[in-house]
This record gives sequence, C-alpha cells and structure tokens, in this order.
Amino acid sequence: SGDQEAVGPSSDIRGRSADLDLLNELSLGLALGDAEANRLLRLNQSWSRACSRQQENHSAMQTEALRRQSFEQRCESWMCFLQKMEDSLAVDVAGSYQGLRQQLCTHKRFQAELSVGHQILHSVISEALHLLQRGEVHHRDDFLLKLAALRQHWQGALERAEQRRALIEGLLRHWHLYHRTIRKLKHFLSQSRALLPPAGPSHCSLHELRRSLLLLQHTEVKFQQYQSSFVHALEVGRQLFSMGDQDTQAQLQTELGTLQCEWDSLSALLGKRLDLTGDIIKTNSSCGERLISPLDCPLTTLRSSCHLSYPWPVTHPPSVFISFLLSLSVH
Repeated sequence: SGDQEAVGPSSDIRGRSADLDLLNELSLGLALGDAEANRLLRLNQSWSRACSRQQENHSAMQTEALRRQSFEQRCESWMCFLQKMEDSLAVDVAGSYQGLRQQLCTHKRFQAELSVGHQILHSVISEALHLLQRGEVHHRDDFLLKLAALRQHWQGALERAEQRRALIEGLLRHWHLYHRTIRKLKHFLSQSRALLPPAGPSHCSLHELRRSLLLLQHTEVKFQQYQSSFVHALEVGRQLFSMGDQDTQAQLQTELGTLQCEWDSLSALLGKRLDLTGDIIKTNSSCGERLISPLDCPLTTLRSSCHLSYPWPVTHPPSVFISFLLSLSVH
C-alpha cells in the first residue's frame, strides 16, 4: 500500500543510524586527531541533514497516501502498525552483542515509522471528530470511549518501546565499556609480561639491576592504577553474563577467567621479582663494601645470597669469586 511504501526509505535510513551511533561510541575510547575528529563531526552533520530531508519527503508522501484512504482503511492501517510494534516488543531482549545491535537497528527503524503511526492516528481521530460533528455516529459516548482507549493504547506502546530502546542502548554501552576496558587491560598485561621473563633476572651489572628495579617499581604503580579498571571489567562482565545467552556466557566466562588468572599470576610474579631484585642489589652492595676484609664475608653466605641473579659454579675458587664481586663494585 501507499503508506507502507512511504515507510520504507525513511526507516532504512533510521535503521542505519545505529551504525553511526556505534561509531560515535567507539570514538570516545580513541585519541582522535583533529582531522579525524572533524571528519566524524562532518559525517554526523551530513547524516543529520540527510535524515531530516528524508523525513520531510516521507511525511509528504504519507500525507498524500492518507488522503486517498477511507476512514476504515486508515483505521486498518493504524491497527496493523500498532500490531507490528506490539510484536516487536514481545520479543525478548537479545542475549548477545550482535543480537542487541540488530534489535537496536529495529528500534531505530521504528523511530522513523513512529511518525507514520502519529500521522495515521491523528488522521483517524480528526475524521472521527468530523463524523461526530456531522451526526453520523449513533452511540456517541461509546465512540468517544473507544477513541480514548485507542490513544491510551498507543501511548502505552510508545512508552514500552522507549523503555525497550533505553534498555538495549544501556546494554550496548556496557558492552562497549567492557570491550574498551578489556583491550586496555590486555595491552597493559602484555607490556608487563615483557618485563617479567619466566627465566628471571639475567646476568647484568649492578647498575642495570638498579634500573631494572626502577622499571619493576614503575610496573607495580601501574598495577595499582589499573586495579580499578580490572575490578570494573569483572563487574561489568558479570552483569553482561547475567543477561547473556548460553554462548555469550561461555565466551565471557572464558575471557574473564583468563584475565583473572593472568592478572593474579603477573601480580604475584611482580612481587617476587621486586623482592628478589631488591635483595640481590642489597646483598651485592653490602658485599662490595666489605671486600676489604673478604674473610668477614663467608663464601657460602655470598653464594646463597647472590646465586639467583648471578649463578656461580661450585668449582670456581674463592679468589675468582671475589674478583667477580669486585667487578660488581666498580659499577
């Protein structure tokens, strides 16, 4: 019919608005340059103008379509539109990110079609009042009650549609926040892992050890700074888990479990490396100061204190070991 043809182009454009909304949402987590920011701004402005023009054309087409319809046809068109909206609201909220994206596109299309529903309802009520004025309605009170119920039904459907849209957009914002936080945490953990090789501290000078200790201390501070993001990611992930379908729950459980395990593992390893590196520096510095009287620094004690950072074969004579310590004290 004419009114359905009028709905098509405008609703398609409004449906694609969800893609632009996603682009705007993702841009919030990026450090856009001036050129990219201006390009995004121009895109939003161009899209807004295109939607406005399409809406104006659509409204004109709908007005012409309604003009050609009888009162009964308008009532039928409006009831079909209302039923379509009710059917959409009867569907459960999707339990996956992609499902939510599709449902948001559907609600964006309905936003365009709402103007159709408003126009049809306004036309029906206007024609009904004309019928009353011309005395063509036999049961005036019943007729007015039906008109009031019609408007109330429409208003209720609009409120439910708005609540559903707000819920879907809220869940998508949670997903976007979760994705951004997970990416940030994974990047941080990857950088931290590079500073904590499984083999432990390599053979290096005392100066290099001290520099390594500073890096480890800096990483410890970063862990403290990222702690709130880590906890927040777990909380948001659990909320999404409670709303997710079976596949989404399995995905979140694996992802969050891996994140928790890696965070705990690296955090514990960092603490051990800090203690180890600090002890080695303290021992080497102490032994270097006491080299004037090497007999006061038993070989077995030096070995046990330093072997983690500077493995020392048992077969080497004490004189060589003392020379080794002297080389450290130069730094």
